[in-house]
Amino acid sequence: MPTLSERLERHSDKLQRQVDIATNLHTKRFLVALDSLSDQMAAVFAELEDGFLTTANRQQVAQITAQLNQLQGEALTQAQSQYVADARLLFEFAGLDTAEFLGHFTQAANAPNFGVVLPAVIYATGDNLTEHFKRQSDYEQRSLANLVKAAWAQNLPITDLIKQIIGTRSKRYRDGYLRKLKVRSVAVVDTANQHVYQVAKSETFKASGIERYQIVATLDLRTTEICRDLDSNTYEVGAVGSPYPPFHYRCRTTIVPVLDDDMIWLSQGRMRASIDGYVPDMSYRAWEEMRLAA
Repeated sequence: MPTLSERLERHSDKLQRQVDIATNLHTKRFLVALDSLSDQMAAVFAELEDGFLTTANRQQVAQITAQLNQLQGEALTQAQSQYVADARLLFEFAGLDTAEFLGHFTQAANAPNFGVVLPAVIYATGDNLTEHFKRQSDYEQRSLANLVKAAWAQNLPITDLIKQIIGTRSKRYRDGYLRKLKVRSVAVVDTANQHVYQVAKSETFKASGIERYQIVATLDLRTTEICRDLDSNTYEVGAVGSPYPPFHYRCRTTIVPVLDDDMIWLSQGRMRASIDGYVPDMSYRAWEEMRLAA
């Protein structure tokens, strides 16, 4: 029969797998909202002659740019609105499951309300969730406008601009701006998912009387320097200046509760997963030194 420690480890692993499935679904749903952009923009270009950019004045170029950016803006707004609805489900699931996990140790385990997410600041950027998506929208508006203006300045045929924005069939449209928009959107959504998940955990810690938490990075070679340095550090829950993941875009680092001293026995003999297999519980820097010495 598995020990309590082993059951809790399995529960934590199960939660992470379920959250990974949910975040992948949210990313796919976000990208679906962008799928129609290619056809919509192609319809705008179909109204223009191939030599349009060689004869158009600045005002005409601005009008075309505004049309394209309106389509993009509407698609992003739809995707972002859908994301907030999905994020609520992720938050509630992560909060309730974390409260269930903590219920093994405290009678006061409680899940927080989704309202705490929207004003919560993302450590990596200083933005809240709304500002996080606005940053994306503003960037994409400028990027698309710059493509059109550059094509106009260079007197390119419309067919060339179409290739730059939509991509080429021979490359399965992976070489166009819209493909890059989706790649950047994945990073934006992944980071937002991580933020929602970690806020759910930290707020549940706070509501459940957990006073401290530990940062846990991934023991592999993809982990960034900031996460390597923060790994295994402990901080006070809810304190000003206490850092929470995500620490950068597409951050994989997470947090775990630091239990009371009378529960320390649960950590004895604990192992950590790494790129080399399971290793004794140690910080990233200690693991790094161990690998270098091998």
